[in-house]
Amino acid sequence: MKKIQSIILFSIIFTLITLSTTIAAFTEKPNTTPLEISPNLITRGTPALLFTVEDVITDTIFSFSSFEGKVVVLDFFSTTCFPCIYSIPELKKAKTKYSSDDLEIVSISVDLNDTEADIEHFYSDFGLSWKMVSDTLGINNYYQLLTIPTFYVIDQDQYIYQAIFGDDNFGELDGFILELLPEYSTANPTNNGGTPSEFWGKNWYWFLLSGVIFVIVTGLVIQRRRIVLHNRKVRAQKMDARQRRVRKRER
Repeated sequence: MKKIQSIILFSIIFTLITLSTTIAAFTEKPNTTPLEISPNLITRGTPALLFTVEDVITDTIFSFSSFEGKVVVLDFFSTTCFPCIYSIPELKKAKTKYSSDDLEIVSISVDLNDTEADIEHFYSDFGLSWKMVSDTLGINNYYQLLTIPTFYVIDQDQYIYQAIFGDDNFGELDGFILELLPEYSTANPTNNGGTPSEFWGKNWYWFLLSGVIFVIVTGLVIQRRRIVLHNRKVRAQKMDARQRRVRKRER
């Protein structure tokens, strides 16, 4: 009897711990983004450089100031940089996810050995769909560029919001864009566990385990209740039989 009670108590405690862990993961608040860019070359809030250059692909002149009201991603790259090639899927994902009314991508080749033909071939070979320029103006000097690839995220008021350095941090790009364009987020704004469907998809095994434990605990409780009722019935029958025997003797 004590063994069954111990099992039931352990199961209940384990179920509660599992549920509290998954609920805490879903309701966890996102971390606050640092106020400064790391490495701290240009701090957040520095005005973006308002350059005017030619788009190599369309041979048209455009000004950075024309992007006011949009989030802009500046992609510093070179056509011979393999990590830059690896970064392309993140840029494509952003281009697909966000409307051109809200997001602009400009890839800037910092290698002056990259000819217009090289940039055009790069654009064509990798199926790109945004502006491509050659950094003949030294734009990278303003942004104190140390390495490529580097993404600079510029906010709608044309101030630097964040920089992403090197090929190990590509995945951070979408998170910073979402901070500036939260209307594109389908996640609960009070949690960083993703959308409900993503959360359930990632944690289904915990809920399955909790369900199994709940069923076991419920079964044990029901079985225990049946045993108690059966024992009461048996005792009542024995008591009734004893009383009948006593009455029979008294007659």
